[in-house]
Amino acid sequence: MKPPDALPEPDSPSRPPAAGRAPLLWIVLPLLAGYICGDLWPAVSPKILLALGLAPLALFVAVRAPAQAFHQRGNFRAWVGCFLLAGLLLAWAWHDARVPIPPALWSRLPPREATLTLRVTYVYAPRPDDLTRAALGRVVVAPEVLPELRGVQVYFRGQLRPGEPPPVRGATFQLTGLLAYIDPAFSLKNAAPATAAGARFNAYLRHQGVWFTLKRWHLYREAAPPPALQTWLVAQNERLERSLRRGPAVLENSFGDIYIAMLLGKTTLLDDTQREAFTLTGVMHLFAISGLHVAIMAGALWWCLRRVPRLPPLAGDAVTLAFLWLYTEITGGSPSARRAALMFTFYVAARWLQRPRASLAAWVAASVVTLALDPTALWSPGFQLSYCVVLGLLLYALPLLHWARARFTLWRDLPASGRAPWQKCTLWLWDKVLASAAISWTALLCSTPLTAEYFGVVSASGLLLNLLLVPLVSVVLCAGVAAMLFGLVPWPPFTWLSWCANAIGLAGTAIMDGLVGVAGEIPGLHLRLQLEPYWSGQVAAVAVLVVMLAARPRARAPRPWVFLLPLVVLAVFGVLTARPV
Repeated sequence: MKPPDALPEPDSPSRPPAAGRAPLLWIVLPLLAGYICGDLWPAVSPKILLALGLAPLALFVAVRAPAQAFHQRGNFRAWVGCFLLAGLLLAWAWHDARVPIPPALWSRLPPREATLTLRVTYVYAPRPDDLTRAALGRVVVAPEVLPELRGVQVYFRGQLRPGEPPPVRGATFQLTGLLAYIDPAFSLKNAAPATAAGARFNAYLRHQGVWFTLKRWHLYREAAPPPALQTWLVAQNERLERSLRRGPAVLENSFGDIYIAMLLGKTTLLDDTQREAFTLTGVMHLFAISGLHVAIMAGALWWCLRRVPRLPPLAGDAVTLAFLWLYTEITGGSPSARRAALMFTFYVAARWLQRPRASLAAWVAASVVTLALDPTALWSPGFQLSYCVVLGLLLYALPLLHWARARFTLWRDLPASGRAPWQKCTLWLWDKVLASAAISWTALLCSTPLTAEYFGVVSASGLLLNLLLVPLVSVVLCAGVAAMLFGLVPWPPFTWLSWCANAIGLAGTAIMDGLVGVAGEIPGLHLRLQLEPYWSGQVAAVAVLVVMLAARPRARAPRPWVFLLPLVVLAVFGVLTARPV
């Protein structure tokens, strides 16, 4: 019998680990296609699309009804075609219903002064010591000359005067400012380099269903306070930040902003130099609340709850989920954080229902729920980066790691019982290095086209830096989570423990900042470029994922050349679309 700690042999015919089955993929594919069609051709009536979508759906039911006929190849193909066509048309109708096109009259409106009453739906994090505030709001009371603005989302930005309350999600404000229409016919291809950033932000707003901007306000009044829950979430965010600020003064003054940005996702705390360094070295993703944060938080909570005597597992799972969702919303509810929380929720729910647990199924369920509730999330850079990287890890990193373990095992001819303690430790560390390398390489392949499109940077240093920073950041996050948990109790010895945990986290942050600074000064590790057309990065990301999905191993170990296919796809897109700046 093979020892449990022995690694597979190089020529082992064992089946590589898979991410599991995900039947909901039959819904995700037409859902994405329908939303893309809705964005490209928004003028089609949702009612017509709904009627057209119900027709193939009825045919699908008719074909599916006789069980014996369904198993025939021709009927199965008819079922697939009917289902995919119906799903595409229904998703198209749902997109057009949730993101209606603006009236043609709006495109002819010149910028004008207007008074609007807005209910805040999203607040962009401000920079420290900056009174400028930016947010999205839905019109509650529209001006008499434009009554059709009621219910429309507006992007508003301006500078607060002393004593004015900042916008909070859920609050209602009355503003008077310059109202301007965002022209949907504007193309980034025609934008000058000096205005490309503003044009890209306008394109982002239009994809979020925002058609107007309100700037330069001179009358700003709170008409209704935010809900009590939202006020409590903001207060808890400030409380967690105060807990993380308790540490050695020397380290906190130099690296406290970076430390808090990693734990709470407040990237606006980074100054321009720090942001530039982390972006150029390809490690800016460490500041997004994501699966690493959620996994560490869940692990810490589970470890604590297991020490509670006679606590039922169901109660422990419920408490863990409640804390995770609170942490997600307290930190702002970013797409990556909600994706990780949703995946963890579905994973736990599968265990409750005694169903097979599969990471791919959890990813698919999370994406379906997110896109069904908000079709505009598909065009968010945070959503695209988070979901693309995680899908790549499930489809590509797991088989790559299995292949690497089988080919590059140390002392493979030495039985486990004959290995010395130092050899076992070396094997454990080597296995962690292989896992980090597989994860870093996969994340680089999946994120490169999107970072090139949205940030105009391709970094090769991220692959090497992530090998060093991911374990270091894990220690920093563990220390930060411990500091926040201890900080919830404002009495000794918990305050002392929180100070010690912050000291460890700040020391790790200092090392991370030093490594990033050294890597940023090495020439040739990063490249600034521009994609033509500008949307080719999204196409390249989809192509990489399609290749990973089509080439993933099923019944036997894959050939080594299979793992080079995504790199070939990226090279082709780079030659055809990338232009150095």
